[in-house]
Amino acid sequence: MVRFHLQPGADQTGKGKLLAESDETGASEIELEATVERQELEMSFNVKFLQDGLEIITTKNVTIEANAHNTTATVHPAGDQDASRPVLKPMHIDSI
Repeated sequence: MVRFHLQPGADQTGKGKLLAESDETGASEIELEATVERQELEMSFNVKFLQDGLEIITTKNVTIEANAHNTTATVHPAGDQDASRPVLKPMHIDSI
């Protein structure tokens, strides 16, 4: 499982925290700069399905669009509104 915690900042800047958890490898956390256009959001995805969606994207930056933690999300190259958009269904996590 991989969990995204997106926090808005001033002028659409913000940060994205990614937490990956696996029974085999344990937990890993990384914080990235992010453009967050709405409210704070936390979502979790099956890591294999997320990886499959990201493999078709060849750019360094990606856009993940979602309305809420329990609705589907789409992923596409940042700035390319015409690109193919894999749909990701979030995992239900009790702590959200």
